[in-house]
Amino acid sequence: MQPQGQTTPIFSSLKGDPDMDDLVTIFVHEMSETVTTMQSSYEQRDWEQLRNVAHQLKGASGGYGFEEMGQAASTLEKLLKSGDDDLDAIALELSALTDLCLRASA
Repeated sequence: MQPQGQTTPIFSSLKGDPDMDDLVTIFVHEMSETVTTMQSSYEQRDWEQLRNVAHQLKGASGGYGFEEMGQAASTLEKLLKSGDDDLDAIALELSALTDLCLRASA
């Protein structure tokens, strides 16, 4: 499953904050691993792991200034918590979140 989103980078709302620049850079560099984990969880139908990653990303992304990513993670988490295992719906929300993760830039 590959995301079908935009290619325009998104930047942290904390960009330029000297106290946060290094932390935001680390967060962004970890995105490829996070995306790999989410995609693997989806492929294995491991909804608990996918929900946990979405939950962690929801909290962390807001703290690093990626509010839109946090909202997308929250949407995916809520869907997975609902017990709805509609693969198309999960794939759609995961694709939207993955797109934002891959566009994140420090």
